[in-house]
Order: sequence, then structure tokens, then C-alpha cells
Amino acid sequence: MASDDEEDDDIPEEGGGAATWDDDGAPPSDEEDGEDLMENAMADYEAIPELDQYDDTMLDKRRYADMDAGAKGASWGVQAQG
Repeated sequence: MASDDEEDDDIPEEGGGAATWDDDGAPPSDEEDGEDLMENAMADYEAIPELDQYDDTMLDKRRYADMDAGAKGASWGVQAQG
């Protein structure tokens, strides 16, 4: 059987967790904490040659006729009804 000291080891100490509670006991606001997704958005589009490899057999190599704006809009409508 574990002693009281060993059981307390599983409980995080106050202020030690990733999300801390406000002084009034409320959870933290999303606007105050967290990652700013727009700050590093362009990094998501940087080339990473070792990851930017595609299986040539999985690519669609068919040629498609050009579409005018009306045809594109109609196709989106069909897809939305899906």
C-alpha cells in the first residue's frame, strides 16, 4: 500500500500545469493564453524537401478542360448538396 506522500506525487503542484486558473477560480481566457496561430502561419508553407515527397502513382495526371466561373460555381453547388 502506498503512503500518503507517494499518493500526493500524482497531484500537480499549484501553478505547475500548462493552464493556470485565474485568481477568481475561472479557467483562463483563450484570448490571454495560447498559441497565436497567425503569428507563424507562413511557416506552415515553407518547403521541407524531406517531407515534400509524393508517390507518383497516387497523383491524378488526367487533363481537365478549363471551366468558366459559372461552371465552377455550379460544381461547388453540386458538391455542397453532396
